[in-house]
Amino acid sequence: MRLRNKTFRITGDGSSSPENPRFDRSFELDSMNDRLALLILQEVLPAVERYRTPAGVPIRLSKNPDDRAVAGGSTGGIAAFTVAWEHPEAFRRVFLWIGTFVGMRHGEQYYVQVRKTEPKPLRIFMTDNANDEWGGGPEMGDWFMSNLTMNRALEFAGYDVDHIWGIGTHSDRLAAAILPDAMKWLWKDWPKPLVAQPPGNPVLKQILQPGEDWHLQLSGCDGANVLAANTQGELFYGPSQQDQVTPDAKNCNPARTHVPFAFGNGVTYVARAEGGIELRESANGADRTVAERLKITTLTVRQNCDIYALTDLQGQENELWFIPEDGEPKRMAAHLRHGSGVALSPDGLWLFVSQQGTHMGMSYRVLKAGALDAG
Repeated sequence: MRLRNKTFRITGDGSSSPENPRFDRSFELDSMNDRLALLILQEVLPAVERYRTPAGVPIRLSKNPDDRAVAGGSTGGIAAFTVAWEHPEAFRRVFLWIGTFVGMRHGEQYYVQVRKTEPKPLRIFMTDNANDEWGGGPEMGDWFMSNLTMNRALEFAGYDVDHIWGIGTHSDRLAAAILPDAMKWLWKDWPKPLVAQPPGNPVLKQILQPGEDWHLQLSGCDGANVLAANTQGELFYGPSQQDQVTPDAKNCNPARTHVPFAFGNGVTYVARAEGGIELRESANGADRTVAERLKITTLTVRQNCDIYALTDLQGQENELWFIPEDGEPKRMAAHLRHGSGVALSPDGLWLFVSQQGTHMGMSYRVLKAGALDAG
């Protein structure tokens, strides 16, 4: 195509508004992290309290999470949910409309996260329109269907959640119309505290104790990032009887250096800083060492005493190794994204690897001889 006798006028240098509008809104609001929540808690709210009313009265904001609500629409809708999801100790009531729970900044992953996580003490009101779609990103997902899916995930998980669906587009008109009713529902029974509901997930029902909440067991555990239980059900955070987590324990032993370890068939498996794994069958020390050329960061042991271990990081990548009871170590997987944890399912048929460098973990089917497939 040839352009003839045509003059184009270019205005601005692309570095200032309106030629270069702010494109960081999606980073700030759609991202699945607590940066926005920390901005509000650590900067915005303290700044508000530095002011006074026109009558000169100091502004004091409640620190009680049951006195706080967070609301937003579109990217602000998913942002409002994320603020409360990341910090339920600060915000517990959420009103969101036309939320972008789509593939903009991994928002579509919330459906699974909500279903797999025990309920938090939140109350959520949602609204959306059947023809909701933002013209700038339909390829990222179905806006209305994403809100329906999110609502179903919250219901499944056991949340106190309500909704109103309407007919319309990517608009806040419905939210404005129902705002009074939404506020009445969100604040019903106030000041009665909101509490986490029993989980709807049947897996969580099996492992969580009814009526019991999480509580701090130990403090001062710098570097004690390894936990393991022996066959007697005793919990340890370091390869020593001195590091047992007892019901009356309050503090970690700060003088000890904690290294990766695991238990299996009466043997304690301890990773050595210089490489390899010590097999300690008694308190007197190691009986033998295996895989001496591997620097292990975490490990788990099969019922037949075979070992699966992650090696030290090489940049942001590391490897998964299989160390048989009698035999040479075999590399099972490479290029893991900051693999940080490895565990077997209770029946020993599946191996799971967590990765800090990505939202995705890995699972492998364990074959009889220890080989892995279906990764």
